[in-house]
Amino acid sequence: MTTIALNNLWRYLQGLALTEKDRKWLAGKLQEPSLSPYTQEELDSMIKQSEQDLKDENYRDVDELFSEWDEESSTFFAAEPTVEYNSRKV
Repeated sequence: MTTIALNNLWRYLQGLALTEKDRKWLAGKLQEPSLSPYTQEELDSMIKQSEQDLKDENYRDVDELFSEWDEESSTFFAAEPTVEYNSRKV
């Protein structure tokens, strides 16, 4: 929405005769949900660091990543699963 549209909407909302309960409900509807656990500053910092790493050729290729993943998954699946039942390992 443009600034003008938001200002018009805000003026309209201020003109409504709302109870306290209705105001709280509306406030909950107007809040944007957070889709990221990171702040914008943290995301900007991560992007800048990634760009710098790319310039410095400080990165791993796909084969290295898959190789590392294969090593981690093989040790993960090689472990024998244990289940505790009433403080006894089964």
